Amino acid sequence: MHHDIVHDFPDLKQALFALKASDDQFKGMFQKYEAISNGLRQAQGGAGVMSEQYVTAMRQQRQSLKTDLFLMLKMKQATDASCRRKVFAAQ
Repeated sequence: MHHDIVHDFPDLKQALFALKASDDQFKGMFQKYEAISNGLRQAQGGAGVMSEQYVTAMRQQRQSLKTDLFLMLKMKQATDASCRRKVFAAQ
């Protein structure tokens, strides 16, 4: 199963691209999430051998990163929406 953040949260796509371009912490976390997902996909496809404990730990780490990324994306989306409201109110 492919765990692509863009497909999991399509309504947050704009925030995702903005944060990847402007926030080094987010970008690093996103890259780590992608690396873990790619490693798990390769192992499941037979390209690597991992113990069940290692796979479980990697899945838990991926889920934790996904949760953190989601929260950062929602905060970015809310901040952007708040800024847009202020601009429209000032006009």
